[in-house]
Amino acid sequence: MLLKFDTKDKKLFKKKSWTNIGANSNERYTCISIGKDYGIQNNYIYVYDSLNNRILRLYEYINNYNQPTLTVVSSRTMPSDWIIKSITTDYFGSVWLSEYNHGFLQSYTPNLQQALTTANWSFRANKPVSFTMAMDKPYGILTERWTDTTGVRLYKLGTEIFYNSVKQDNPHISQIHLHFRVTVGSYMTFWANSTNFIYNTFYLPGEYDRYFTVPNDWSSGTKSYSLKATSACRNPDGSPTAVVTKTGVFNYSSPPPPSPLHLSGYVDSFSTKATAGHYAHLSWIFNRPDSSHTETDSFVMFKDNN
Repeated sequence: MLLKFDTKDKKLFKKKSWTNIGANSNERYTCISIGKDYGIQNNYIYVYDSLNNRILRLYEYINNYNQPTLTVVSSRTMPSDWIIKSITTDYFGSVWLSEYNHGFLQSYTPNLQQALTTANWSFRANKPVSFTMAMDKPYGILTERWTDTTGVRLYKLGTEIFYNSVKQDNPHISQIHLHFRVTVGSYMTFWANSTNFIYNTFYLPGEYDRYFTVPNDWSSGTKSYSLKATSACRNPDGSPTAVVTKTGVFNYSSPPPPSPLHLSGYVDSFSTKATAGHYAHLSWIFNRPDSSHTETDSFVMFKDNN
């Protein structure tokens, strides 16, 4: 079962037994961590279910009688050959795991749905035993199992950019598509063809798709771009713990000008009554030569003899 001890009231609360957290009486919990928002603990708790090799994200609710209850809000199953040794959360709420069998450090978004780092953050030679993120500091403490001893190393929380790409999805539209993943809360700057589309804007860890309308004076051809992430985590001297820049080129096609509209119309009926006036029914059709656009309309004209 999970227990909570209130240091102020000196009370011990039974949180949940493992028979009803995940609706499986065989679950076994070995690691636990508290969620964070910008270094402040929130109401989320992360638990590793070692028997089913999965991470559970639980939400704690305190009722009017100061009794806590937990609800499973999301989960993530780990690869079958992973052995999770510890769970921790960083300043931005991202969830970090230390994996012993391969020596991985892996992080996910708070809802566990998206991986932030990749398996190349590997410590195969010196497999990690535990990894802990400081509550309000930009670093993590990794305990590694060396050949015959255990050592402790300090790692700064630097930002990484993955899967960055810039492209024009539709050559008939003056728009470009930016896709990227940032692993740590960072200030992002993005320019293409000497035009700033994002300037020093803060993004939480995650994967993003952004679309931008380009200036009218862009011509067709190869365009260069730059995407820079400045970590929001700071060193003691105030400098960012990491600044990463990705550059590249993409092809841009200036959309063709719209085809002119051609007007054709005719009077399809006309009648005159002796004293009531004149009536005319006029219809017209607008057609573009490429048949991409057609409009049809009509109206009735009336002119009083008076």
